[in-house]
Amino acid sequence: MAIESIEIDPADAFARRTAAYGYFFDAQLGLFDREARRALELAPYNAEIFAQLGMAYTFSGQWDYGVALAQKGYSLNQISAGGWYQSAMHYYQYRNGDYQAALAMAREHPVQELTETCFKYIACYGQLGELDKARSYFQTCLAQEPNFSAEFVRDVLRLWNFPEAFIAQYMEGFAKAGYPLSDRSCGINASSS
Repeated sequence: MAIESIEIDPADAFARRTAAYGYFFDAQLGLFDREARRALELAPYNAEIFAQLGMAYTFSGQWDYGVALAQKGYSLNQISAGGWYQSAMHYYQYRNGDYQAALAMAREHPVQELTETCFKYIACYGQLGELDKARSYFQTCLAQEPNFSAEFVRDVLRLWNFPEAFIAQYMEGFAKAGYPLSDRSCGINASSS
């Protein structure tokens, strides 16, 4: 449908952004890049588009380019870029091993009750050795998502096209918190702690 809307109005930046996301989630990253760049050209002052696409670029391993786009979106309008910017920066800081900065970005996310915001705390607190805090957030995630586990998080990261090397690094935080990837649900471990 996004491709059809582009055919109707090739100059619609939001249609291009939507098509980019369609290609992104279909793991057609070359086509994602084409549509994303066109959307950015068509909307050079749209904070939301810059932050959203910046986050997607960051997630797919184009770290510096994605962060630059997310930062531009945030500088244009913090409210419109909110959430997208903090997520891009969280993963960027985590990748760089600055777990305190990654934690700070999780704290700044405007929607704290999202499972995907809450699981960021687990990874960071695991890396920082603050296991009680990690366990508390694990319980919060489990209350929101009954099938929550380390595998759940890994699958979310794969859906968002994160490089496997980064996923392995991220899952180290879960393992250090007491929730390694395994065949059994990490929820079992959580209830025994």
